[in-house]
Amino acid sequence: MPTNQPMKVPSMDPWSVCTVAVRRALMLFALLACLSCGSEPEAEKGLCEGAEAELFTTLLGGAESDIAFGMTRAKDGGIVLVGRSDSLGQGMNRGWLARTDRYGRFEWGTDLGPTSGRADVIATNSGGYLLAHGALQVVELDAKGVVIWEKSYPNFAGKLAEAASVTPQVTGGALVAGTRYLGDNQQS
Repeated sequence: MPTNQPMKVPSMDPWSVCTVAVRRALMLFALLACLSCGSEPEAEKGLCEGAEAELFTTLLGGAESDIAFGMTRAKDGGIVLVGRSDSLGQGMNRGWLARTDRYGRFEWGTDLGPTSGRADVIATNSGGYLLAHGALQVVELDAKGVVIWEKSYPNFAGKLAEAASVTPQVTGGALVAGTRYLGDNQQS
């Protein structure tokens, strides 16, 4: 079970706190630290101008290595993390997607199957999520974490490829970036 430890901190950019916490996630647990503003409009904009914000930390994971690589904020203020886990009871290097409410309380998790490399996730206009992970696998999920569709590109241009990031486009759709391995060399 995740633990919540609220405490007051000075107002600051919530995404800078979140990004640092996830990128510095250690073995055993993914640490999620995000700011929550007092009023809904400010929270939706990610602003806490002139007011104190509440910082919470949540530990998600199990007894083995669990690493968060990417995250996004859901329409209702919840947080969705994507990463790799050895704690799901299905072997090592399993992709996972986990969702918390806006206060860091765990809501659901999805096992994405065997994976390697990095991962990233974005919220979609439909309220679901689009993620890229492992051997360049792109997956769309609904708001509850149920897979709508998935497509793999494991051998892009005849070489092993790994997902790195997903970026939404203003006109719809998304861009997916990754790395292609050419022997001892890498190309992005």
